[in-house]
Amino acid sequence: MEIPIDEIRVVVLVVTLIYASYTDIQSRRVSDNVWVPGLIVGLLIIGYEFATKDPYVIATEAVVSLAIVGIISYLLYRYRIFYGADYKAFIFIAVLMPVSPEILDLPFYNYDLGSVDPRLLIDGGASSYLADLNAHLATQLFGFTVLVNSSLFGFVYFLLNIYHNVRDGNFTIKKPLRSTCARKISSSDITDTHVQVIKPSESDSYLGRGVEFIKNGIQGVSSEFYSDYLEWHRDQKFNSPSDSLSDIEEFEVEAFAEDSEDWIIDNPEKDKQKAMLVLDNEEVWVTPGIPYIVPITLGVISAIVLGNIWYVIMLSV
Repeated sequence: MEIPIDEIRVVVLVVTLIYASYTDIQSRRVSDNVWVPGLIVGLLIIGYEFATKDPYVIATEAVVSLAIVGIISYLLYRYRIFYGADYKAFIFIAVLMPVSPEILDLPFYNYDLGSVDPRLLIDGGASSYLADLNAHLATQLFGFTVLVNSSLFGFVYFLLNIYHNVRDGNFTIKKPLRSTCARKISSSDITDTHVQVIKPSESDSYLGRGVEFIKNGIQGVSSEFYSDYLEWHRDQKFNSPSDSLSDIEEFEVEAFAEDSEDWIIDNPEKDKQKAMLVLDNEEVWVTPGIPYIVPITLGVISAIVLGNIWYVIMLSV
């Protein structure tokens, strides 16, 4: 009896991502242990396929998937567009599901699937190989399809942010980046939400404000820092659990970092100045901490059912 490899991959992938989405929503953290069982399954399946199918094709699919999806997601992680869990999720997808699964008649859109057989370099030349590789990336490389689809679902967060700013009267067309990517909240609410506190742009030029906003957004202080610091402050000062950030006069970032395993302070004075924004202002601008595992999960499901959504749209117009 033939082993239902793609069905096993889909079940393991979807179940793992649904659980990861739950933990991401709850705490914006996903334990590394979440990915381990699925990675083991993925490696076992690749080994089985390598032994029972064409090893050239299987090896190339695995290498291309991990290389392309891994590099793209790593760059997004390095530039702090992705969090660590998002990057690891795509590595998990690339290993477990190198190419799009063949289940029933899915995806619904019936486009021609490309090949990525490395022997085409010899038999058909570089041009044939590149043409087939391009088709493969757009239709068969599953991790790449998920990257595309999840970005479309992630765009919903920007729409919600615009609605939030319009509702609160903080939307201005003169500052499009801030109006679409950030929102203003009370400093007292920092420890009750998942956000990054950002320093307002001070440049006089339109382009300068945009550059500063992006830089400040990337270097923003996570609300988790304030939550962890407040807990540490209570233990150190023996205050009651009812104490809040407003009871703190100044952040002792060096002492906090020495006692904490989760936080490393590279520039104590600079980091202290950034953290002090919530003590010096009643309201601060923040970028919401997006539980991006949720769009990734939706991207996986849509990739299985519909395929590459953007590719389908482009072929339909």
